[in-house]
Amino acid sequence: MSSVIRCPNCGREIDAGSRFCEHCATRLCPACHGLIPPRSKFCPHCGFAVGPALPGQDEPRPATPPPYPHPPSAGYGGIMGPQPHQAPTPSRPPSVPQEPRPSTGIPIPRAVPPEEAAAQQPQAGPGLPRFRPSPGEGGVARQFPRQPLMPEGPLVARRFPTGVVVIVVVILLLGLVGFAGFNAGWFSGETWQKPISAVQDFFSGVKLPSWFPFVSKDTTPPVISEVVLSDITETGATVRWLTDEPATSQVMICDPSGRCTWTDLDETLVTEHTVVLSGLEPGLTYHLTITSTDARGNQSLHETDFTTKGKETAVTLAISGISVTNVTETAATITWSTNQPARGQLEYGTTTSYGNSTPLSGELTSHKAVLSGLSPNTTYHYRIKAQDAAGREVVSEDRTFKTRSAVTGVEKGTTVGKLAEDFTLPDLEGKKVSLSQFRGKVVMVKFWVDSQSCRTELPIIQSFYQKWQDKGFVVLAVNWMQTPEQVKAFVKDKGLTFTVLLDENGEVNAKYGVKPSIYAVTIVVDKNGVIRERRDPAFKSELQIEAVVKPLLEGE
Repeated sequence: MSSVIRCPNCGREIDAGSRFCEHCATRLCPACHGLIPPRSKFCPHCGFAVGPALPGQDEPRPATPPPYPHPPSAGYGGIMGPQPHQAPTPSRPPSVPQEPRPSTGIPIPRAVPPEEAAAQQPQAGPGLPRFRPSPGEGGVARQFPRQPLMPEGPLVARRFPTGVVVIVVVILLLGLVGFAGFNAGWFSGETWQKPISAVQDFFSGVKLPSWFPFVSKDTTPPVISEVVLSDITETGATVRWLTDEPATSQVMICDPSGRCTWTDLDETLVTEHTVVLSGLEPGLTYHLTITSTDARGNQSLHETDFTTKGKETAVTLAISGISVTNVTETAATITWSTNQPARGQLEYGTTTSYGNSTPLSGELTSHKAVLSGLSPNTTYHYRIKAQDAAGREVVSEDRTFKTRSAVTGVEKGTTVGKLAEDFTLPDLEGKKVSLSQFRGKVVMVKFWVDSQSCRTELPIIQSFYQKWQDKGFVVLAVNWMQTPEQVKAFVKDKGLTFTVLLDENGEVNAKYGVKPSIYAVTIVVDKNGVIRERRDPAFKSELQIEAVVKPLLEGE
């Protein structure tokens, strides 16, 4: 049967092991059963460590005790002395001394005589009635069974480590998402390529000791590719190549006699290799063996051949391709070529003494000289001089050409039988073209505008021109008052290749009395510049053109 005590606050009976009164909620000391003030960690009566209230809970406040009709006659509420209205407790016989118990490390309250307890008892305040222990048998106060004491210090609350679990779960989820994204190709784009490559490069440089049992030995040699020989001279060259992993660089050189030498070993581990070869002989074919060795000692070889340049010999300057074109009564054009850049000059005259010359040109390979102010129907002698950068000079043989006879007694005009009025107009590229520069050739002057008649006739003229242009037939298609853009579009659409001139102001058309909006007039001029045909109707076929042009081309 459990022992009972009376609450020092309300005086009601409670179990001796209670820490709180179940009637007024007063906090009690488990050692001496004294009243514990709120939020106290130690008993103010016996010093026992009672600890604070449970975390997060306020201590119950003691309720005001109900009025007690009469003072208790007996009880044990801790260390109590005789009350003022009570008679002193009769002295009790001395108790039999008991054997000392072994210390267990927990303080055990001792029995206190009433006189000593009265001296230690604090003055009772309101709501705190004083009690004295009731005498037991033999005048000895009743002893209550000792209760187990609480450990000293605050009560430690054991909680589940929720934060650690959350962190671990988040890390696992991030790992799973990253693994799934990598397999799904989320990180294959250009945005992720650089950081992923940086991480791979970082860990690729981490080398574990070879004696680790789980480290596999690298036995794969580097792969040599993109071998290029450049800067080849008489005595040297440059060799470049790539490897798929960092490796050394060295080249073995063997001449045709079988004598081999090595370049200095470049022990720098790189993937782009460059080796300069020197001390070679001109005009020989060498066999090269390229070697690259990686950090694990795996070596790769690549063989190739190349030939050094032979010794240069002096190139003789030569003149070729001499041609005389655009010969008229007073002018001619002479062109020629040289086999290397050179300065050129043309000497000409009516005798082999020449007497006239053109200015010395710059260093070119294609040369041209335009002669003017010549006499009609006259034979001229000419020769070409060329000089290279070293000052070496060559001179061509003597050649001749004859200017055309002047048409005498022929009046200039725009009708048949008259000397055609000369004109100069720009072509589609802006170059100036004159009628007189085609003396010696049969020229068809076609005045035209974008009309249905011209759309039908010009393709027929184009077809005839392609067959007869190498026989001295020329077409000058003079457009009337249209923009260059409109003319270019028309020419491209019809595929015209003969010369097209722009008469944007209509001056030449007016000079020849032509209105292409009414009639697209065609004029045919012979080799001497005389008009032989003026035709208003359009040509319907190539046979009609041939009937007019062919006799002029075959005649002198």
